[in-house]
Order: sequence, then C-alpha cells, then structure tokens
Amino acid sequence: MPAPHPNPLPAAAGRGSRLSLRRGSADKDPRPAIRGRGRGARRSRGRVRGKLHNLPIAALLNALLLLSVVQVAFAQDNNAIVAALPTSAAWLQHYQRDILPFWQTPAALGEPVGNFPTSRCNDGSVVNPAAPCPEFAAAPDWIKSTAGRQYTRMISRQIYLYGVAFHLTGDPRYLGWARAGVHYLLDRAYNPATGNVASYLDSGKPAAETPDHASQDVAYSLVGLSFYYYLTRDPDILQPILKIEHFIRQAYFDSRTGIYRWERQGPNAARPDLVAQLDQVNAYMLLLTPILPEPQQKQWRGELARLAKLLRTRFYDSGSELFIGTLAPQKGAACNFDRDDTDFGHSIKTYWMLYFAGRYLGDLDLQTFAEHGAPSVLIRAYLPETGSWAVKPTCDGKTDMTSSWWVAAELDQAALTFGLGNPALLQHIPSTFRFWLDHMVDHAHGEVWDEVAVPGLAPKQRPKIHLWKNGFHTAEHTLVGYIATGALRGDPVTLYYAFHDCKLPPDLHPYYFDGTVTAHQDTPSPGPPGQCTTKVTFGTVH
Repeated sequence: MPAPHPNPLPAAAGRGSRLSLRRGSADKDPRPAIRGRGRGARRSRGRVRGKLHNLPIAALLNALLLLSVVQVAFAQDNNAIVAALPTSAAWLQHYQRDILPFWQTPAALGEPVGNFPTSRCNDGSVVNPAAPCPEFAAAPDWIKSTAGRQYTRMISRQIYLYGVAFHLTGDPRYLGWARAGVHYLLDRAYNPATGNVASYLDSGKPAAETPDHASQDVAYSLVGLSFYYYLTRDPDILQPILKIEHFIRQAYFDSRTGIYRWERQGPNAARPDLVAQLDQVNAYMLLLTPILPEPQQKQWRGELARLAKLLRTRFYDSGSELFIGTLAPQKGAACNFDRDDTDFGHSIKTYWMLYFAGRYLGDLDLQTFAEHGAPSVLIRAYLPETGSWAVKPTCDGKTDMTSSWWVAAELDQAALTFGLGNPALLQHIPSTFRFWLDHMVDHAHGEVWDEVAVPGLAPKQRPKIHLWKNGFHTAEHTLVGYIATGALRGDPVTLYYAFHDCKLPPDLHPYYFDGTVTAHQDTPSPGPPGQCTTKVTFGTVH
C-alpha cells in the first residue's frame, strides 16, 4: 500500500508564480511573440529603430535603462516560476510510491509473466467476469461487458509502463517484465504473415477480426513495442514493428481522401477521425522515426510530414483554436464541442505532437504554429478554483470541469514542454501536480482514478484499469515531468537504456527531447546475452 506522501513542492516565491494568463494582459501574454517573421515585422522593427535614432542621448539612455529593468524583472519572475516547480526527484518519487506498487503484484504481471490482464479491480485483483467486484458490476456496459477479454493495446501500454520504470530507475526487473510482455504480445496476437494484430485475446487466443477492428487499436499495439525498441535497439523487435506499420498503411490508409480510416469496413470506415491520424504519430511514429535505419527512416519521415500537414489543415478549427475530433456530421451535436474527441486533451496532444514533429522535420512554421496555439488551450483548460485541468468547453459556453486522468496528464506534459521556451506557461504546474497527488491518486491501492468530479472532488465510481485505461498515461506523465523539470532547472537528466555490447548509438535522445550526452556508464545486464544496462547523463536538454 503506498505510504501517505509529503508535499513535494517548494513554496512559490515572488510575483512570478502569480503571472496572469488572461489574454487581455498584453505584457504577460504567455503566447510567444513572433520573432521576425514576414515583412510587417521587419517594417515594425525599422520604425522603432528610427524613433530611437531621433531621441536625445539622455532619453535614449533612460529608455535603455528602463528596458534592462524590465528584462531583469521578467527574469526574476521566470526564476520564481521555475523554483516553484516540483523537482525531478518529486516526479520519480511519485512514480515509485503512487504508481508502480499497483503494477508489481502477481495479479498485474500475469501467469506467465507478460500475460498482463486488461481488467482489474480497484484493489488490484483480476476481475472475475462471473462475479465482478462492485466497481465493475456498476460500470457502464462498454466496460463491464468486456471484462473477460485481454486487449492487445492494454498489454502494449503495460509494456510501456515497465519500460518507463526501467528508463527512470535502471532496475532490470522492469525491463524483464517489459520484455516478457513484448514476447507474449508477438507470440499470441501478432500475425507475422500479414502484419496484423488481433484487437483482443480470448482465453489466450486471438479473437477473429471484426468489422470494428479500428486503426487506433493496431496503432496502440505498437506503443509498448516502440518504447522497448527505443530502449534496446533490438533488431529482432524492429522487424515486427515494421510489418505492423506496413499493415496499417495497407489496410487503413485511403489514398482517395489522404486519411487513415477509422475502421476497415462498415458504416464508420470512411469517417474522418482525428485519432485515426493522430495516434499513428503518438503511438509509434514520432518516437521511432529519428532512430530507424535507412531506408525506413526516410519513408517514415515523409509520412510523418504528411500526417503533420494533414492534422493542421484538415482538423484544426481556427475559431476555437482546437482540433475537431471528427469531421463527419454527428446526430444531436449542437456545436463542434459535441463531436467525438473534440476536447482539451486531444487538442493539446495534437499541438504537442506537431511541435516535436516540426522540430524533428526542421519545419519552423509547424513548430511556431504549435507554440502559438497550445497556450490558448492551456488558458481555457485551467480551473483556478481547484487548481486542476478541465476536460472540454461545452456548447452552452461553459466548461466541463471534470478532471480526467489522461487529459490532465496531457495538459501537464504540454505545459512543461512549451514552458521550456515560455516560462509563464509553467505557473499552474505546482497547483495541477498537487491536485493530481491529492485527488487523482488512489492512496489506498495505488495508480490514479479514471475521473474526479469538480468541484465535489470525489472520484467517479469507475474501475481504474479497464479496456481503455492502463498505465501508459501515468507513465508518460512522470517521464515528461522528470525530463522537462530537470531541463528547466538546468540539472543533468539521467536515464537508463539497454544496448547490445554496450554500444551507445549516435542518435540517442531523452524521449522526444534533445540533449547532449555528457556521460555514460555500462554494467552487465541479466537480460539477453551481450545486453548492457547503460546509465546515460544528458546535459543541455531542451
């Protein structure tokens, strides 16, 4: 049982922790100024230079002095904001204390290890569909009716969780559990002849493919495999990854419309859905493309660029600065906010993916688009009354204030990332992290609740682990918090990998971020022959 936690946050200091994010505060607008883009910007700078040139010397000196004072004040504000953030150690402590105990039990690991169950009761035990625990008995039918299935995407997400645990701690147990999950998934759910992956297993055997076998299912079967390859560069794992990605393109990509279909057949096959595109980027493409060998890297790079353009041009709504979850008309939808997956979580994740894609592709316009659009989501999603993140705007002009675990995680991750270049965006992280620790974490049994009602602050009576909730988001939340906080404080970032023959690859990155390897240390690994545990220290992470 996780122990009660102390408050890991330093006290906020100075006015910097209270910088306004209201759009009307022009001198404190968190959206970065456009830096010298376009002729208008150049003309503006020329006019300023002309005015200064005509000023008397004394007035010019006073103006320069005032400018320096303003710069110092903003630097002090930014320093105060960064000082108020949770430390990297606090993020790691949270993962080890609040999250991992739930995933280290025999029930979580399965028999044999790697046979990860999809549905577990809130105390961590495996659900018995014939006599479900109260939270499953009272759950919506879409959760309750699937309690006997073992979903491939959930096995893959649990692989990711153990991979992150190894990445942060270097404990070889976690890598061994991730490896066991990789082999279980490939042995049971993967078809090497076609590259297809079963949506779920029934009594350990792949279920027959149904018309609603979604592209998102197949994409998320790759999230754990991709992270394991990122950690190990194991060529035996790369081959199935490449075959699965090839299957997705062959089976789901519609060359007539230029989008990935939601389903291969049926009434929803042609529905233009955001997540059918976005989760190809999020589940595997953005992490793997920079580290693939050629010619695959060139091919994936082109597809990543195409998807990034598609997300921006087809799904972005300039009026709301959100991304629309589905472009197909939906019965009963009063406005765009009633459409599936149109919310703060999917929108901020899209901006986050586009930002990192722009950096990797060298597309400054795409990167700038994300840097300018993301703050508007962070402004609207933050609830100052509770220090939490909301889910979405509503058609009546209000906000759904529910705190959803994955939406809160995505918003924290984006705020920390964009805050590296725009510290005003960091000012709410102490509050949102404290809300997460105090209200989202299940302090009795570990992990986090599916949803917490706001303003009542009571967890909704849903299972914590089911066919659409596993450890992926809590793991990524910690990993990004750990890396970004270290980068913001200028601290070295230490992560662990497991390379063959202790050979450090030249294209090593701290997850989606960039950094310089300043030191590394190799030790023998209890894993496959020749594999080492490599402790890597990154500096100048950004």
